[in-house]
Amino acid sequence: RTVINQPKTDEKGRTFCYILDKDQYVIGGPVNNGGVVLRWLRDEILASEVETAKRLGVDPYDVLTQIASRVKPGAEGLIFHPYLAGERAPLWNADARGSFFGLTLSHKKEHMIRAALEGVWYNLYTVYLALIEVMN
Repeated sequence: RTVINQPKTDEKGRTFCYILDKDQYVIGGPVNNGGVVLRWLRDEILASEVETAKRLGVDPYDVLTQIASRVKPGAEGLIFHPYLAGERAPLWNADARGSFFGLTLSHKKEHMIRAALEGVWYNLYTVYLALIEVMN
């Protein structure tokens, strides 16, 4: 979200714009699947690592990112669509669902974590690009 000095709407419907006052408007694109994806990974994929982290006094999310860092960007072709809770921007589709695409026997837990993080980042980047397009 950002504040702009005149209303701008997205012809493709990816973002919103509302008035703050006569000279300021908010333009943005809220997403459903950022922290909720991290929590899902923590609770469903990393249960044993989380228990170890708790015993050692380590933040489980630090463990999550550490494990993901073992894999190069691109997760060796594994893609994650992060729509575990439908999606607002840029899709505006409550029925959107998450999925792994390209999963093979060679992929491991760290690939799944990396792909999930990248899926969230890509979705946020898509919203960012939509905002840039609308503002220019």
